[in-house]
Amino acid sequence: MRKKFAVVAVVLVVGIGAAGWLLRGQLLARYYVGRLESDDSAIERVVALGEPAVPRLLELLRQDTAATRRAGRALARMLEQCPKDDPRCLALAGRIAESFGDFSLAGKQAAVQIAEALPASGAREAAAAIVRAALKDGSAISQDQAIMMAVRPEFNLSADVLPLLNDRKPEIRRSALLAVGALKEIVSDEELLPSLQDPDTEVRGLCEATLRGRGLRDKDIRLGKLVTDPSPLKRLEVLLHLPADADLDPRLWVQKLCQDTSPLVRASAARFAMEPGAPQDAKLTERVREMARHDPDGTVRQIAEFLINSQQPERSEEIKPH
Repeated sequence: MRKKFAVVAVVLVVGIGAAGWLLRGQLLARYYVGRLESDDSAIERVVALGEPAVPRLLELLRQDTAATRRAGRALARMLEQCPKDDPRCLALAGRIAESFGDFSLAGKQAAVQIAEALPASGAREAAAAIVRAALKDGSAISQDQAIMMAVRPEFNLSADVLPLLNDRKPEIRRSALLAVGALKEIVSDEELLPSLQDPDTEVRGLCEATLRGRGLRDKDIRLGKLVTDPSPLKRLEVLLHLPADADLDPRLWVQKLCQDTSPLVRASAARFAMEPGAPQDAKLTERVREMARHDPDGTVRQIAEFLINSQQPERSEEIKPH
């Protein structure tokens, strides 16, 4: 019996000691996390506490106080100190990524800064998740932070920046254009052309400068402005420039006009492509044949069918009337 009592006593002592240690950690976490409201020196004390402080730090990211940014710095320091691929580090990074949408504006900005420490710790997926979430966030500050990070090699998220070329905020459109404008493998010249019609003067200027940096000439940019003009009549002016300029490749521009949203522009482009004396191109002929069969506008289908059937047999097979 005495042995049993001794064992029970030891277990109780160990249990009380463990509970006391846990309680001590929680009390210290409450104290030092509370000091983050006004004391930068508390950051290192919180970092030293580790896991017991994490729930309170994450809660601070949901608030918008003086302590929010310090909480972000403390979490970033914890992650920086973790050995690479440490399961605890990966778990913490995942919690931050999953909770991003619940954070305050200041908390989201802190989370984006935390993401900078994640690739080195091995938590690349969590880092990418945070940056992607920030790119889609309504806050210009969070988006701007994320844009600059997305194009860095360790994040490799340049393609996720492309939708922001059409963001409703002009400052974000500018940042996106500056970030991906030079990356030809990510965004083509054609994908940049709509920015020539941007309502923001600075965006338009940046787009012109970017296209010139890619080697486009003034005449190319002039046609780019015409082909993306909101007015169908202005877009039709592209066809007036092509016969007069031997330096311009008409096939590229006509191909684009054959896919225009306006039936008038599509029909005119088809006529230009198939008229006698026009440079013959198999892709353009095939495009007009496709228009004859499937264009959503009945008049355009009839015009394209007539143009195909008017060609010599060696140029195309006759399309039978439907």
